[in-house]
Amino acid sequence: MYAGNLGTPQNVESFLDLFSLSEKQYKLTIYGSGSQFESIANRESVNITVNSFISRDELLQKTNHIPFALVSLSPKITIEGFPGKTFDYLKMNKILIGYSNPESSSCKFY
Repeated sequence: MYAGNLGTPQNVESFLDLFSLSEKQYKLTIYGSGSQFESIANRESVNITVNSFISRDELLQKTNHIPFALVSLSPKITIEGFPGKTFDYLKMNKILIGYSNPESSSCKFY
């Protein structure tokens, strides 16, 4: 699952490119809004479900059965930052999947 901003810095479209190449039939559920929402929603398929932004409480309820959560950042991000969504995911007891610049300090955390 991925929940949060669907903008250029989050690089979700690049992750979807890689995700689509998988021979295994994984499922990805996305919740969010942002400048890339429409183009990401256009990629919806049997393996990718795209939903608009929902409240944190509703997100907890709808995703409590999903074990993994994606933290995605563009490799072009040069300033060090730590996505706040990471802490939400940890609070939800999710296993984190990090997709970002391998040289970033947040990537070293994952």
